[in-house]
Amino acid sequence: MNRKRRSKLERIYDKIPKIKCEGKCFITCGELGLSKGEYVELTRTSGKAPKVINGECNYLVDNKCTVYKDRPSVCFLPDTWIFTIDGPKLIKEIVAGDVVYGSTGRLCKVTATQSRIYKGRVNNIRYAGNHVDCVSTTDHLWMSAFQLDKRSRPKPQWKEAGQLVEKRNKQRGDYLCFPRLFEDVAERCAAIKVEDYVRGVCVGDRFLPYTSGKLWDGREYHAIPCEFAVDDEFLFMIGLYLAEGSASGQTARFTMHVKEKPILERIERYLQSLGIKTKINTKRNTSELMVCSCVFARFLAALCGGGSVNKAIEPGLLRTLNHAQRWKIFEGWYTGDGRKISERVGMSGTSISVRLIMQMMFIALSNNLIPRLYAYYPGHRVGSVTYTLHLFPSNWRAPKPGQGTKVMYDDEYVYLGLQSNTPDRYEGPVIDIQVEGDESFVTSSGVVHNCRLYGVVENMRCPYGCEAERILTEKEARAIMDDISRFFGESCRSYVTND
Repeated sequence: MNRKRRSKLERIYDKIPKIKCEGKCFITCGELGLSKGEYVELTRTSGKAPKVINGECNYLVDNKCTVYKDRPSVCFLPDTWIFTIDGPKLIKEIVAGDVVYGSTGRLCKVTATQSRIYKGRVNNIRYAGNHVDCVSTTDHLWMSAFQLDKRSRPKPQWKEAGQLVEKRNKQRGDYLCFPRLFEDVAERCAAIKVEDYVRGVCVGDRFLPYTSGKLWDGREYHAIPCEFAVDDEFLFMIGLYLAEGSASGQTARFTMHVKEKPILERIERYLQSLGIKTKINTKRNTSELMVCSCVFARFLAALCGGGSVNKAIEPGLLRTLNHAQRWKIFEGWYTGDGRKISERVGMSGTSISVRLIMQMMFIALSNNLIPRLYAYYPGHRVGSVTYTLHLFPSNWRAPKPGQGTKVMYDDEYVYLGLQSNTPDRYEGPVIDIQVEGDESFVTSSGVVHNCRLYGVVENMRCPYGCEAERILTEKEARAIMDDISRFFGESCRSYVTND
């Protein structure tokens, strides 16, 4: 980030009201373990090393922290993927109250989040066969096992990102950790209501759309059930739509090769059993299942997204499904976009939607499969990045000696060899989250330690009575968010609430 852009960003942040510190929270200060990088950074910015003298921090002056703005924290870049109960989410999309998976696979609540501008060293961590970036500050702690191969029992330990050693054949290196088991939701989702996703009205047990504020003329072929039972056939249909479906105007389509017509006939039988009229057209090598219902097309688009690049399972739906139900969606997606590699190796699937491919990777991990995620860039040609997900059973053995040395597992974790640890310099926004319970969370490259948020409390409210200089109006808050979005791009838009 050059000086001009940094000054522009500082002017945007200056519009946010500051907290008037009353100096009452000093009683919470105490001894805290610091990494080497944090110790050096505090010493450099303050001119003196951190010490606790007679139980009091030497950075306290008049009961106020003099290094609050320069306090160190280990964190991630905004586009880092985190595994949550709603599926994989970017860390910049996570807010306090969200539920993430901890190092043991348990569900843990996020108590606070914080963003800041960082300038310094970062490391891009990838396990063997992973092309998705996961960039953290160099002092962030990762769970890893340092050893030669699988002949000795893995011993997980916390290690800074800058100290992780790449695993090479016949050399000692670090293995990144993933939980072997992910906690399941308590109950099985039985049914979903169409009115929760599409605007319309229920007439009896049928759901009809609105047009220009008036009820549609009631033609039967537009009507669909008011409620769909979340059974295997419904979940298979959702998965197949994610792979081969599209929705536009008043029509939903499933398009496949003519040899795959029996799959379309299976979907047709399911929809006709619900009273939804369908039609299969075959032309040359293509078969297409058409459903001429605007409300059904909108329902599928709400559940699965619109456009190939934006397809993904709706987080609210994913949250209510257990592992077995999620696997049925995976089976539908794999039927459309997947292929079997071989009888003894595994399977693979392809998509141009990074969010969808991350969701499938998460479903595979929670069903005890080992993922390999590759990205193929279009190069000089115009086009989208293509993601290919290869999956192997956790007890997979390589057909040739040496190919399986980067995969290990035990009762608690799956261990994947560190393929690359790329250091770099970075200046820009970074984000921290604080997790209760396990004090850790799972990223797309493995388990990492809980971020340290100094001076941050739940809901950003000080328990000692300190208040902001003034409260922003909703119009002012949205104006600031618009400025931030224009600066970083639309993907960095923050959440604005009435609070």
